[in-house]
Amino acid sequence: MTKSCCSSCNNIFILSDNKSGEVLLCQNCQFPLLIVDRDGFAVKANRSFISTFGSNPQILSEESRYNIFTDYQISNPDDREQFDSLQQGNRLIFSFQSYSFPVDFCTVPIAESASHRLQIILKPIHKDGKLQRVGVLYNPLPGIEVEQIQKAKQKRTISFAESVVELKHDVNNPLLLITGNAQLMLSKVEDLPPGMEQKLKKMLSGAEKINRIIEQFCVASCAIYLYQEEEEGTS
Repeated sequence: MTKSCCSSCNNIFILSDNKSGEVLLCQNCQFPLLIVDRDGFAVKANRSFISTFGSNPQILSEESRYNIFTDYQISNPDDREQFDSLQQGNRLIFSFQSYSFPVDFCTVPIAESASHRLQIILKPIHKDGKLQRVGVLYNPLPGIEVEQIQKAKQKRTISFAESVVELKHDVNNPLLLITGNAQLMLSKVEDLPPGMEQKLKKMLSGAEKINRIIEQFCVASCAIYLYQEEEEGTS
């Protein structure tokens, strides 16, 4: 007897008898579940599978059954080794950011068929050492909500802005001290030694240039950051 437990409802979603090869599905599982034969043709599906993909009765009909081995989103016609590994008892795992069940087996028009972020797990079921069935679990991938993305982006922007302001203060504070002392000394020009007035004026001019450079650097840094954020949002 081979058992596989459903991580969602903690029930057995696949129960196969090694003698009869009977396979049962957990109908209460919130995850879509499908059983296919060793050739990839659909045999059984649970309620969640039917409701999630809006599949029609043809999926299990003898005339035109869904075949997971020919699903173009999963199968690579030039690489059958991935499915051959099921014969050796290996599981196969596929991850999709956008998966839609083949429209030929859906009851909704192709324009309305939903796409899903899924991890599709193929689990082989053997009888007498030979592959008899394959259990297919469609496990929803955890999604990041738009609100969470916006909050994370806002947090990054605030952190970046704070670092720019801190840098500006770190440079401006000593500049203010230098310019303040220079202006104070110039206010008493009559007490300055020869040539000191000209040196102090050059010092003030240099401090102003440094301040302008820092201003330009901060503006350019913010522009580059916002551009990168925009590029990331559209990629």
